[in-house]
Amino acid sequence: MNHKTKKFSKVADGKTTETSLQIVASIDDLLMQILKRVPIKPLIRFKLVSKHWNYLISSPKFYRLRNPNPNPAAGLFFECSTVNPRYKYVPFSLNKSTNILPFIEEPSNIRILESCNGLLLCYSFDVAVDNDGRYFVYNPTVNKLLKLPKLYEGDGILERVLGMSLAFDPSKSPHYKVVCVRGLIPCFRPFKRQFEVYSSETGGSWRKCGEPFVSKVNFQDGGVYWNGAIHWISHRGKYSLYFNPEDDEMPQVMPKLPISNDSSSTSGYYFGESCGHLHYVEILMPLPLFRFNVYEMRRDYSEWFVKYQIDDSPVVETPFGTSQDDFDVIESYWYYDLSVVSITTLVRGEKDENSFLVLLFPGKGIIRYNFVHMTCETIYEFENDEDRFALKNAFQYIESFF
Repeated sequence: MNHKTKKFSKVADGKTTETSLQIVASIDDLLMQILKRVPIKPLIRFKLVSKHWNYLISSPKFYRLRNPNPNPAAGLFFECSTVNPRYKYVPFSLNKSTNILPFIEEPSNIRILESCNGLLLCYSFDVAVDNDGRYFVYNPTVNKLLKLPKLYEGDGILERVLGMSLAFDPSKSPHYKVVCVRGLIPCFRPFKRQFEVYSSETGGSWRKCGEPFVSKVNFQDGGVYWNGAIHWISHRGKYSLYFNPEDDEMPQVMPKLPISNDSSSTSGYYFGESCGHLHYVEILMPLPLFRFNVYEMRRDYSEWFVKYQIDDSPVVETPFGTSQDDFDVIESYWYYDLSVVSITTLVRGEKDENSFLVLLFPGKGIIRYNFVHMTCETIYEFENDEDRFALKNAFQYIESFF
């Protein structure tokens, strides 16, 4: 019997027999079908088996196979101290416990600026180490912290960073981009801005991207990555902008939000992305009425439309009592002008009945509010005075093995 390795050959009808390349491809497909069922912790360890396994697991094809639908957030990182920031992880699942986010080789005074599909953009400032701040990209799933190169310093560029945002889509690439917004000299009206981009794929230094532009957007409010671009909204939707770091096109303006210009009619807002949807949520006045409008942007940027509306319950029953009770509690403190409730994030499920808002009740705890069932569930109750009123910034946690 001939046991020689199969080679290229042709049969009588002219068809080529199966090649070794096709055999390897079929084995890879089978391997990925097996690996997609492996929990994320051992899956990360499997990347160390070989370079080929690392390549397969890190490929966008495998990510799409493992996550045919966009991967929703599993919880939130809350900043729970302002002097020496530390972050408490609060899962959305009711049967999981909270813990403190462990930064590996933690730089001093590190702060999270924003999250994007499993990666966190962070900033650290330590005069003893550096005269200026440094930026990092951190993956909390694999506990990996990468330092970004120093920003470009040259004539005509202000040292001050106006905004920094992260662009990462694991369904398209295992690489990420970081977009920095800086001012240009001379500093007189109209103030000109300049985008600079760092790519993890090419590494190296930052590069200027696009031409200088003029905008009244407050970039310090933070950008939101969606639909291949980073989006900014400020001044209650009065000013907006979006920019695609993959090209050098000028930034574009989003359609105007269909909301009132009267700031007294709202007490807060939330702007964010979940599972491929871009949202703007406004909290309506007067308090203590429990009223929200949830707007969603169409993918072609034609308009904002109302996705959800919570406007039919003057007093909502929560695990902490009613919204009227919470209003009375907040009024009793010197910072009574805080909202009775603030929105920390909006999570979209595959179906509307799986979508929910995460709401922070100052002094009491955190709940999830289901849009369809109009029900509230407690996911975290404050345990001590440190957490009771210190929690403020919240950042989505999404599992990522990149």
